Amino acid sequence: MGGFLSFVKKEMLHILRDRRTMLIVLGIPVMQLLLFGFAISVEINNIDFAVVAPHPTVHFFGLNLADTPSISHPSIIWIIPILSGLTAFLSSYIMQKMQGTQNSAAAGQMKMLNFMMPLMSLYFAFILPGAIGIYWIFNNVFTCVQEIILTKTLRGKQEAKQAAEAARIEAEKQAKREAHKAAQKQQSQNAKNKKGDK
Repeated sequence: MGGFLSFVKKEMLHILRDRRTMLIVLGIPVMQLLLFGFAISVEINNIDFAVVAPHPTVHFFGLNLADTPSISHPSIIWIIPILSGLTAFLSSYIMQKMQGTQNSAAAGQMKMLNFMMPLMSLYFAFILPGAIGIYWIFNNVFTCVQEIILTKTLRGKQEAKQAAEAARIEAEKQAKREAHKAAQKQQSQNAKNKKGDK
């Protein structure tokens, strides 16, 4: 229990230090109070009719996105769940490769997730309308591109920063060595001068 309380205390100190976090912690409840208390009305008055829309047909490259791919009836719309599962696997694979190696426990969990999440995406794309699968496909492709670009950009900046820091530390060590040599040289010169004076 003591470890948990120290963890909570540490996190509270982090929250209190960061002004942006304090704005979120205090600002969002006030905003919700104003919205839910005054702006949003949940009263329903005088509803006399309802509009029922016909079954929509939204076509994307000849595929009706309102149709639900059926596992029992193969058709061309099966391409959407299959691409959804493949792009989900590709996305998780790229994220794992870009972020580098981890400890064995985390790596084991990531391996399991790398296979489970694409399978879930595949399953849900089969039981939901095709538009959901198209959304997941584009989202996975966007995530892959974003991960590659950001990782390379940030990694380059981080490596440059680390190189600059290493160069600064090496320069400080060199300056200390030179100062130490100068001090030793001065001591030996003073010792020689003392012997010469005697």
